[in-house]
Amino acid sequence: MKFSELNKQQKEYLILGVMGIVTTVAILQNLVIAPNRAKAAAARETLSKLSSEVRTGESILSRDRVNLNRLQTVSTEILEIMERDAPPDFSRYTWALGRLSRIAREQDIFPQIREFGGQRFMPHRQNYTQIRNKSGMWIPYAVEVDFRTSYAQTQNFLRALYEAEPLASVGQITIRANPDDPQNHLVNLIVEWPVFRHSEDKEFLTASKGGTP
Repeated sequence: MKFSELNKQQKEYLILGVMGIVTTVAILQNLVIAPNRAKAAAARETLSKLSSEVRTGESILSRDRVNLNRLQTVSTEILEIMERDAPPDFSRYTWALGRLSRIAREQDIFPQIREFGGQRFMPHRQNYTQIRNKSGMWIPYAVEVDFRTSYAQTQNFLRALYEAEPLASVGQITIRANPDDPQNHLVNLIVEWPVFRHSEDKEFLTASKGGTP
């Protein structure tokens, strides 16, 4: 049936029906579709942001894994070197005496060896938690060595010390003339090795390599 064939009352009902549909669509648009469209846009933005954060987090986590693996490797290497070539936590003097005496005997040198009586580092007055990020991990353990020998033998001793003790260093050397025996000089050495300043640092490295302090 065509619109022109409808009577007046039918036309009014039809127009009211169409207007009701338009009104309903407008209401749905304003109350349902528009808010949900905004929510959908906000959700997409949130998902995009979260996805970016997840990718960033994965990247950080990946770097952390690399850093943790590197820390484990380095900690293991440091502790192995210290155990092999540095004075132990206890009986350091006995350890150093044995090492230096063996090298000296091989060079036909008969030294006097004693713990160094001075101070080779600046001590901290604060506790560990206050200075751990500002303080070095190492301090020197030093012994003093005196012997009489020729210049050539002194060179040989130092060379043998360098080869046998890779962590040792000569903090000070004094060579004086010997009036009673001009061929054999009076030699004084301060030989030192690195040791942990704080026991907490060693415990940290031990824990980092997966061991037990």
